[in-house]
Amino acid sequence: MMLHVVIFAFWIVANTTTVWALPHFDPRPFSLLATCVALEAILLASFILMRQSRLARRADERDHLMLQLLLLMEKEITAVLGMDRHIARRMGLSVEANVQELSGQTSIEGVANAIERDLPGQS
Repeated sequence: MMLHVVIFAFWIVANTTTVWALPHFDPRPFSLLATCVALEAILLASFILMRQSRLARRADERDHLMLQLLLLMEKEITAVLGMDRHIARRMGLSVEANVQELSGQTSIEGVANAIERDLPGQS
């Protein structure tokens, strides 16, 4: 940023004074300087948008990986709860209703539909 300030200050001083005996190549209102600044702003905006796109793509990949991990964990926990129910039955212990419900298979499509239905802004 300081480099820009120095370049712009030099540009303005070089085109308004005769200190260095340079020809005035961009008289006031410095239209050439404004064009250069606008081009630089366009380039910087393009670079920022490309970077944001790349970051969004990486975030989507991380979200997809997290979903896969959560689905795997759900399957494993369901299997563990099923084994716990089986062990409890073999030992003659009673199994609570919520444990029986949790040890059943979860419908991924049902969960996805419920999430889609409950999202704000969905019609």
